[in-house]
Amino acid sequence: MIQDQRGTIGSDGAAEIVAPSVDDTIPPGWFGRILARIPRLAALQQVGWVTGSYAFSQVTRLATNVVLAKLLAPQLFGIMLIINTLRTGLELLSDIGISHNIISNPRGDEPTFFNTAFTLQVIRGFALGALALVFAGPVVRIYDRPELSVLVPLMSILFILSGLQAPSRFLMVKHGEVKAYALSDIFLGIGSFALNVGLALYTPTIWALFIGLILTSTLQTVVTHVLMPRGVLKFQLDRACIGQITSFGKWVFLSSLIYFLAMNYDRLYFAKAVPFAVLGIYGVARTFSDAAAQLVQRIGDMIIYPKIAATQQDGPALRQFLAPARGRMLMLIAIGLSIVVAGSDRIIILLYDQRYHAAAFMLPVLLASIWFSILATLGDSVLMGTRRPAHTARANFAKFVFTCAGLPLALHYDGMVAALFVIASADIVRYALQTMSQRAQGVSFIRQDAVLTLAIMAMIVVWRILFTAVGLVPSLSVWWAYGAGLHG
Repeated sequence: MIQDQRGTIGSDGAAEIVAPSVDDTIPPGWFGRILARIPRLAALQQVGWVTGSYAFSQVTRLATNVVLAKLLAPQLFGIMLIINTLRTGLELLSDIGISHNIISNPRGDEPTFFNTAFTLQVIRGFALGALALVFAGPVVRIYDRPELSVLVPLMSILFILSGLQAPSRFLMVKHGEVKAYALSDIFLGIGSFALNVGLALYTPTIWALFIGLILTSTLQTVVTHVLMPRGVLKFQLDRACIGQITSFGKWVFLSSLIYFLAMNYDRLYFAKAVPFAVLGIYGVARTFSDAAAQLVQRIGDMIIYPKIAATQQDGPALRQFLAPARGRMLMLIAIGLSIVVAGSDRIIILLYDQRYHAAAFMLPVLLASIWFSILATLGDSVLMGTRRPAHTARANFAKFVFTCAGLPLALHYDGMVAALFVIASADIVRYALQTMSQRAQGVSFIRQDAVLTLAIMAMIVVWRILFTAVGLVPSLSVWWAYGAGLHG
């Protein structure tokens, strides 16, 4: 059992608050039951703020995408998909785990430590800016798009802005200040919507999307410095802190690199293998499908991972600590996700014009596949929280190999539809390898996951039958016809 200032935490993770023995007039059972709910309520409030702010961000993001889709041509989104993927790739290629180090290291909130981390981040930002200039020529030759000869060098601005961001939001996560983090996210979502839509109305070209990205990054950098206490942030390099950051960061770098390749190989490959209009439609479907997985990723990064790192538990004790809350959270996710999967094609038809209707075929397949991505994301939180990033890297590598081997074959022999199902299967491979690592450590949840997977499959079927019966969604034959242009 673990003792903390709130009471005693048992092996099952529940808080056991003992009423003061000096006050015999208060019924201990009644008073204990009331107080015992407080830690759980606090955890629910944290999840609520993360979920609420994320939902707001997704609504504003959806509104932005819908408005931009009406104002801009699909091929422009295909070009920006390349820009965003290259940007993410270069950032992950040099990731030394600044956020993970600040959150998990006991010294993370010491000025010497986070100032050293900030200084390393700034150096990294300028180095990435220089790399963007070097990569401009090869990228243009690979994708044969004249616009990229200008846009890729200008990506340097994005890397510099990202490097200059203060570590304030990492410190918020470390200290459990979820509400403040969520409110800053809501503000950034509103600002991003206003900037992007305003630019698209002013100039319906690729520059609306690219300048919007630069202005949004500028706003993020400014906000991180506003949230940082005055007088504590400065450029500093401490040798001991550098050693601690790089020691843990080398595994974070490897894991991040493989994660990027595993998660983005489809985008990079499609950018070369399919028309840009199809790539833009695929990007619309991926925007929706990634939303649920990113929500669980945020909950894992902001709540589960910091708590696991702070408890210092491992093995069966950690499993017993996590299992009840994990099961409840996944059941709620399964209910919501099953409803969305069953009716997601209707969302595309309602929000987008006929040019994008092929995404109505893609979206249910991609959404159904993220169930295993969600399970794997929670596994990432466990492995990173117990400081085992190498196991996460191995699981991501397995997914990458599967995608590399399967995607070209599927696209060559049976077209985009087969390729889509390869993408949908890749996270099963990732989850399987991750589960093996967790089982070896005594922290696996195989039985719980099997029951929940069968439950979500049954719920998707039931919801689809009900939605079809009331005319909310079309029949399966009509849904399949949405993807007719993708066959062959």
